[in-house]
Amino acid sequence: MRRVVIALLIVIAQSGVSSAALGTAEGKETTEHWVPTWGTAQQLIRMPPPAPPAQPVATTATQPPSTAPAQANPPFRVTTLNNQTVRMVLRTTIGGRRVRVKLSNAFAMLPVAVGSAHVARRGTEAGILAGSDRPLTFGGRQSFTLMPGVVVVSDPVDLDVPALTDLAVSLFFPRDTGTPTTHSTGLRPTYVSSEGDFSGASEFPLAGTTQQYYWLSSVEVIARPEAAAIVAFGDSITDGARSTPDTNHSWPALLAARLAANKATANLAVVNE
Repeated sequence: MRRVVIALLIVIAQSGVSSAALGTAEGKETTEHWVPTWGTAQQLIRMPPPAPPAQPVATTATQPPSTAPAQANPPFRVTTLNNQTVRMVLRTTIGGRRVRVKLSNAFAMLPVAVGSAHVARRGTEAGILAGSDRPLTFGGRQSFTLMPGVVVVSDPVDLDVPALTDLAVSLFFPRDTGTPTTHSTGLRPTYVSSEGDFSGASEFPLAGTTQQYYWLSSVEVIARPEAAAIVAFGDSITDGARSTPDTNHSWPALLAARLAANKATANLAVVNE
């Protein structure tokens, strides 16, 4: 079984790992080694079939009153966002001193306006740790349009990111987004706000909570030169479909924790694709 798991799991190399040459004040170049500390696959959102129309029920005076239980409220779903903020929680695998975020509009048919984006250390529930919030820019711009099929990478920001810790990525959408590009088995909470931009706010007024990621593709950190990424690529078991939500107990998450606990492997990230 161990050999089977290893055979299914490993693409270990520089896949998803990038280096950027930067100029210095002395005119020399230094290399920043970017490694994804977290990532997820993009999916087209699955819409439930429309409910059939209610059929009238004939009643007579002799029929007893119905004792059927009342229908429970349907689960909160996101089919579009309009003047709302989403705050998505993810768990890092390796740490770093700088961070950047990738967004993907892989499956949307329409351009998506992003009004603002932030990254922070997560506090409790939808809160963020004081002093950790960092506004993100993309090519120097805080707001931009994410075109269909496009991936964008944020400008780097300084943020101490420990291994195996929760980050919160918040995105504000000022206009109707249409059907989002998503990952449906997020297993971590995503908080959806009432109307307004709360991307940098510590308090987050809730409209509802899901366990999906929206337009979020990966988070990368500057890591040590020997750092690399393991990409877990499999079926719904790899995705964590039967894992208890918000426990970090999918097997890729457990693998990441095991690698982090060993000094010899602590520079190996695990990206669940």
